[in-house]
Amino acid sequence: MVASKVPLFGEMAQAYLNTVEVSKNTREEYRKILMKRWQPLFANRPIDSFSASELKVEVSKIEWSSAKTRNNALIPLRGVFELAVDDEVIDRNPADRLKNLKHQKPPVDPFDEAEADEIIDYLYRRYPGADAVYAAYFEFAFWTGMRTSEMLALTWGDLDLRKGVALVSKAQSKGLLNARTKTGAAREVLLSPRAKAALKKVKPLTYLAGGHVFRSPRTNESWKTDRGPRIVFTAALKKLGIRHRKAYNTRHTYATICLMAGMNPAFVASQLGHSITMLLTTYAKWIHGEASQRELDKLGQNRDKQKSADSK
Repeated sequence: MVASKVPLFGEMAQAYLNTVEVSKNTREEYRKILMKRWQPLFANRPIDSFSASELKVEVSKIEWSSAKTRNNALIPLRGVFELAVDDEVIDRNPADRLKNLKHQKPPVDPFDEAEADEIIDYLYRRYPGADAVYAAYFEFAFWTGMRTSEMLALTWGDLDLRKGVALVSKAQSKGLLNARTKTGAAREVLLSPRAKAALKKVKPLTYLAGGHVFRSPRTNESWKTDRGPRIVFTAALKKLGIRHRKAYNTRHTYATICLMAGMNPAFVASQLGHSITMLLTTYAKWIHGEASQRELDKLGQNRDKQKSADSK
């Protein structure tokens, strides 16, 4: 170990984890990244002994699985050095020169409304009685667009059934309950008739137990992860011969159904907990669907007009 009055990288890394203002899950992800990627390389180095060029070299040596993985790994690395800047241990953050790489998000792949109805109907037939919680879970998912983590955290106390509103203010992810959503902002989701129908069906199954709306019909305990419903969902797709997509795509399904129905994008964004910019970027295809086809049709109309003019 290098003798130094200056804090070591490992010490600053622990201080960063102790003070960074993120959810418990995100803090755990940062801890894993630091332990896997950066502590083995830098733990015993004084925090003031790094240069931007050295960090660039070290980052370039790693075979990253994707640009996104690389970008995510740089977040806590930058954070450790930024804390050292805040503590006036160093004058500038050498990791600031590490730029993110561009990566292309996969396009959203929603189910269409007919597929959603087919899945829901099948699940109610396949899972009667106490097991109907599976069908109600996915009916609610398809018709609220709530994130999986938000649905797992949803309690009966979050619902105002008289007003038809659900308060989304927390998230259950990787077995941990976070007192904040993914975006860090609470929102109210107006419940559609189909979402209300799902709650009406699940209420006799879980309401008296109190707490979480959706819970295991086997143990009557709340689901810590979505593994149980996800297995049921995957099996339903296979049985129905519907192309496999992740259960999370219920969220994309709700968004695209709303937009194709002509609903105001600003309203849809607020229901999903998106910014309007994010909504327009993610779902542009569905926002402009019919208008885009009309624009494309003009090419054929122009060609027909030209042919008509040439024949005269």
